[in-house]
Amino acid sequence: MGQHIDAVPIDLCPRSIHTTVILSYLLLLDRNPIHMGRSFIRVRSKTYRRGSNPNSFQGVLRELGCESFAEFLQSALWNHTKQRVLRTKPVCECCDQPATCVHIARYDKPTMTGKQTQALHSLCLSCLGKIKYTGGSKRTLAAQNKQLKSLLK
Repeated sequence: MGQHIDAVPIDLCPRSIHTTVILSYLLLLDRNPIHMGRSFIRVRSKTYRRGSNPNSFQGVLRELGCESFAEFLQSALWNHTKQRVLRTKPVCECCDQPATCVHIARYDKPTMTGKQTQALHSLCLSCLGKIKYTGGSKRTLAAQNKQLKSLLK
C-alpha cells in the first residue's frame, strides 16, 4: 500500500543532540525521518490494511489464498502437509497412540506450507484436545505450546 506520513512535534533545536537521538530512535523503528524545520519531524512509515501485513497471521493466510484459518484447514495444501507429517511421524508425540491430527505450533509461512516441519506435531485427538482446551475454553497459541511442551515425552 502507500506511505503514511506522521508529523511529530519536537521542542528542540534541530541541531541538538536530543534531535539526533530522536532521529536515531525513529530509524530503529524502521521509519524514514525527514527534518521539516525547527519544530516538526515528518516520519514516513509503511501502513498495511488489516490482514495484508505479510508477517501477520492473517497476512500469511491471505498469501496462501485463504480468507480464514478454517478455510486453510480445508485446503489441499494443508491436507498434503498434514498427510506428509503423519507419514513421517505416525505416532502421537505425547502418548504413543496412533496420530490422527497435526498441531501447528507456529503460524508462519514456512511452517504452514510444510517447508519447515519442526513446529508441526503429530498428535492423537485426545492429546490435541488436552493441548488446545482447558475447562471448556480454548487456550491461546502460547498457552497451547506451553501445554504441549509439558506433555511431550
